[in-house]
Parts: sequence; C-alpha cells; structure tokens
Amino acid sequence: MNYLKNAPYEIQLEAIKNDGSNIRFIQNPTEELQLLAINTTIFNLAFIKNPTKKVQLESVKINWTALNYIKNIHPDIIKYINNVSEDEKIIGVRQYILAIKFLRNPSEKIQLVLTEKEPFVRFFMHVKNVPESIQLKVISFHPHHIKSLNNATETVQFKAINQLATSILSIQNPTKKVLKQAIPTLNDELLCKLIRQNYKVIPYITNASEKVQLYIINHRARHIQHIVNPTYKVQKLAISLAPRTIGYIQNPNKELQLLAVTKNAWAIRYIQNPCEEVINITKTY
Repeated sequence: MNYLKNAPYEIQLEAIKNDGSNIRFIQNPTEELQLLAINTTIFNLAFIKNPTKKVQLESVKINWTALNYIKNIHPDIIKYINNVSEDEKIIGVRQYILAIKFLRNPSEKIQLVLTEKEPFVRFFMHVKNVPESIQLKVISFHPHHIKSLNNATETVQFKAINQLATSILSIQNPTKKVLKQAIPTLNDELLCKLIRQNYKVIPYITNASEKVQLYIINHRARHIQHIVNPTYKVQKLAISLAPRTIGYIQNPNKELQLLAVTKNAWAIRYIQNPCEEVINITKTY
C-alpha cells in the first residue's frame, strides 16, 4: 500500500472508501479523507497523526472512546464534552471511563458511573470533589481503594482502617485521629513504610521500637526531635550523622557531648550544660 503515499487524490479516496484503515498509508491526509476514515470506525483515528478539530469533534460525537486516540486534543473538544447534557456525559464516560478527567466538577450521577465496576474506582484520582456517600461506595469494594480519593473524609478514613488497618498506607491525608488509631496496629515493617511515605506521621508514633527509631534517623537525623524516648543507640547515631541534633536530646551525657563536639566543635552551641572536658576541647575554636 506504499503507493498510496503519493498517489493521486482520487485513488487515495477510493482506497479509504474500500478500507478506512488505509489512511495509515497516506501522508498528511486531507480533512475529507480523515472524516471518511473515522466514519468507517473511530478506531481509524489511531492512524491519523494530526486530526483536524472537525475530525476530532465528529469522532467524539460518534463515541467518546475517540479521546483515547487523539494525541493533541483541541481545547474546543474539551469545551464540547463539558457542555453536553448530563445524560450524554454519562453515556460518554461509560464509553470511555478516562473521559472523567476532562470533565469539570462531574455531578454525582456521573461519578456513580465509576462505581459500577471495581476497576473503574481508581479513576476517582481525577475527581476533586467526591461526596462522602460515593467515597463509601469506593471503599466498599476494598479499603485500599481509598488511595484513589484525593480528600477522603475522616469518617471514610476510619471506615477504611476499621475494615483493614493497613489501608492507612493508602490514605493520602490521614487525620491526626486516624493516625493515632492506626499506628499502634502496624508492625515495624509497615510502620517504616508509612514513615517513608510521610515523615509527618513520626510525632504520632509513641512506642517505636529501636528498629523503627533507627530507620527514622538513618533517613533524617533531625527527626530525633519527634521520637518519644529515643534509645541511647539512636541518640548516638543521630549525633554521628548530624552533631547539632544533640540539642534535641535531654541531658546528654559526657560521651554524647564529646561525640558531638569531636564531629563538629560548633555543636557546643546546642548543648545546654556542657561538661568541663567539652568546654576545654572547644576553647581553641
């Protein structure tokens, strides 16, 4: 079919009438040829590099699945799908579920389309304002689907962790109350994973094992300030990595003080009551 590349227009036209997919052999097909091809099937859009605005619009009018095959969607196409009726939007989203990301503030009825099948709920990541009633439908499939919700309510967060404690790892912005309930139920491995996802949870960990404490310090030494009752080994590691963290340690003993100033003499500024030996060492600085 390479002959179609530079063939006379009449031959190109006849080839597409016979088989719309032949458009893939034509370089820079005219709008007329593009329209003829997509009227055979919108899947022929996949063979058109730069469909015109009219071709894009006609394709979407046929089936919203066309949006999947358009690389550079014209802004007017987005306006069009946002201005059609709610019923048309529902039909369109059912045709192409990812079309939800192009809709501004989709109504509850449109959002409910995403709850018709479990694989669809992940596309709630493209929806900003999801009512709590629909959020509950999302996690009814599985608590971990809460990860697709940008702003899960506290009620929904509690519902998820009560069904499955590890779903705390899937919550984008867990509330303080939710963290306080969920954290004590996690083992060290899961706790480290949660910390890795969000260091802001550290202050809510009240009984961290030494393993977890060391994990925290190895990632960021200054977080020792948030650790409740850090072990001596953890204190030493924090100071070794960042001497100024001695300022977060209550009543550091002589060994810790010496460790800090030998690493960095200026660390004495962070020691409230430096021992005499530490003072003598730093006098020369």
